[in-house]
Amino acid sequence: MGQRDVGVVDLGKLQHEAWDVSKGPDGKVGESGLGDFSTDKVHFSCRVSLRVGLLSKCMINQRGYLTLQARALTKSPLINHTLGKQTNSERHSTRKMDLVSTEVTKPTLTYFAIRAFAHIPRLVLELAKVDYTYVALTHDQWGPAKKDLVATGLFMFGQVPLYQEPGGFALAQSRAIARYLANKHGLAGETPQDRARADAILEGTADLTTTVVARVFLQPAEEQASAKAKYVADVVAPQVPHFDRLLQQNGGDYFVGSKLTVADVGVYAMLTFFSEWEGAKELWAKYPRIEAHIARIGAIPAIHALESNADAYSPGRH
Repeated sequence: MGQRDVGVVDLGKLQHEAWDVSKGPDGKVGESGLGDFSTDKVHFSCRVSLRVGLLSKCMINQRGYLTLQARALTKSPLINHTLGKQTNSERHSTRKMDLVSTEVTKPTLTYFAIRAFAHIPRLVLELAKVDYTYVALTHDQWGPAKKDLVATGLFMFGQVPLYQEPGGFALAQSRAIARYLANKHGLAGETPQDRARADAILEGTADLTTTVVARVFLQPAEEQASAKAKYVADVVAPQVPHFDRLLQQNGGDYFVGSKLTVADVGVYAMLTFFSEWEGAKELWAKYPRIEAHIARIGAIPAIHALESNADAYSPGRH
């Protein structure tokens, strides 16, 4: 994945087409930041400093030119910027620091550009109103760079998600990250017993996804729809009664204690992961407490805002 530093983009030279950059209140373009980006269909990334408006996509057009897309922070015309052709070697090369930095200036969560295993810790960060960065990688970025990235020592088990804080602290494993953040930001439970129970329920959500990659996502594309329906019936359905019972035992509103904990966040995140799969919503409807819990947690403003953001998991830095 080659890197192209385009510096400041002159809006006057951009064509009114399919790109989105915005001007500041004074009519000038202001500094916004740096980021590494790519799409699933293109085997490269670029590092761009735009002024107000973060780059959200890169692509190669039919003539082989590198094109950059920026998403506006305010309403503005859509504009296009084409830089020039890249060679095949530029498109397929990569450098580890294009993806992940060994030093961060604010809390940073790195995972793929999908709503999956990193969603629980990300929801905790949102609930705690933490100023953080989410780095959404494509598989085309991660694959070629994995060896070099693991060699940095940041990735405890050679996998993402990765959570980092200024000062060098780094942590792996989605639920370990979620528990750390919950303890740090008051979402772990009031008492030692509550915290232990929240941990147990959070671990219980792991049973929902242990085999999902092999049973669904590694299947041929034409078979995935049926594989998802079968997964809901064979794996998810047997687990839902356990969560329903635990919710009932605690009064029906929260899984632990009398207020929101990471247990509620974990169950919500994992169950809603399957919500669009065939049979899932019908399954929730059989358990009114679970259905109501999903709706209640999803309506929390911080969670609703993230879930409503169509670009929350687009490739790049957020």
